[in-house]
Amino acid sequence: MLTNLINKILKNLSKHFGEEITHSLSQKVTDNQHFNQFLNANKLPENEQIILTVALLPYIEPYFFNEIQEQTSENKAKPNLLFYQESTTGALLPLFQTVLIIGYPETDWEYLQKAHELMESKLFKMGILNINPLSNNEQKNNLLLQLVQVETHYLKQVFNGETIEYSLSSEFPAQKITTSLQWKNLVIEADTLQQIDDIIDWNIHQTTIKKEWGLQKIIKPGYTTLFYGASGTGKTLTATLIGQQLEMDVYRIDLSLIVSKYIGETEKNLSSLFAKAENKNWILFFDEADSLFGTRTSVSDSHDRYANQEVSYLLQRIEDFEGIIILASNLKGNIDKAFARRFQSMIEFKIPKSTERELLWRQSFSTSTIFEYDFISEIAQKYELSGGSIVNVVQYASLKALQRNENIIKLADVVKGIARELWKEGKTL
Repeated sequence: MLTNLINKILKNLSKHFGEEITHSLSQKVTDNQHFNQFLNANKLPENEQIILTVALLPYIEPYFFNEIQEQTSENKAKPNLLFYQESTTGALLPLFQTVLIIGYPETDWEYLQKAHELMESKLFKMGILNINPLSNNEQKNNLLLQLVQVETHYLKQVFNGETIEYSLSSEFPAQKITTSLQWKNLVIEADTLQQIDDIIDWNIHQTTIKKEWGLQKIIKPGYTTLFYGASGTGKTLTATLIGQQLEMDVYRIDLSLIVSKYIGETEKNLSSLFAKAENKNWILFFDEADSLFGTRTSVSDSHDRYANQEVSYLLQRIEDFEGIIILASNLKGNIDKAFARRFQSMIEFKIPKSTERELLWRQSFSTSTIFEYDFISEIAQKYELSGGSIVNVVQYASLKALQRNENIIKLADVVKGIARELWKEGKTL
């Protein structure tokens, strides 16, 4: 694949200059299986494959473009290949205009227009390629005079097959979440668990449903569900357990890094996120989704209109996403009904009943501790708490035991811990 693409680059240069352009690299380069796998996984069109290869050439053969410039410098009719010369090595690096000329040699595009169009392609949306402005003021203000470079993480993946680990940042508003717990640690109602099983079954059988049974024409490519219920009822844990079972990475989306007060920025941030997630076999988990999927405002000014447009754009991206998307909210009523109709399922996570609470209490305390007497049934019956609150109380009571240099869990400490949790909700014992 790499050899073919280098030959296409030389062929495109020959078309552009009207004379044969050659390079010794085309005879000595060998194909790289990791590079082939990368192209296949990301389904890049041929023009974008060529452009990516142009950006990779300085890493394969640092002086590739020096040799090209020597061949083309005599052609005064086509003097528009532009480069940046490194001061230390003298190697030539292609600027954006050169990348476009090689990628689209036979077009009559106005280069700047084509540059802006390419910025909307998968190559840039996924962050595979970046624009690196140079110090000169004229170059800073001209997109065609910017360096086009491959992002470092992708270099490692393209050449060595290394897995890219994404971390939370302003450029990537999501964080990978995992759990050491198992399904047996999730205490929820049987009906809720059955609905969760439906998500897993869809992922297992989606190819049969869509392709063999021919339903891809009428059903959405992915699966979108809403988890709703009070904090601490297991929504996040369930998302991570689904990912664990399906061997899919789960990324929790930080909406505070996506939603912007500036018109158009939220849409831009969402577009970048979905571009990176495409073909990654990820589960996207939108926690506190109310901030984007709450009841839409009436249009009273341009900001309201753009806010609603951004939500509509997000809905479209969600419907086009070929994986699992989970939105989480404390209340079902917080989600606009127009959005709710587009979800394949809406799963309620209820406050556990007394029998479920007793199980949570018993499995949460360490086996290294003992109770001053068996009061678990009593507190499970008396106090209505979520699983998350129970864990907080277990932590509090366990710390109190350690402060006394013992492993005895006392009822008084548990009750005090419960009072602290209820106080958070504006309640009393």
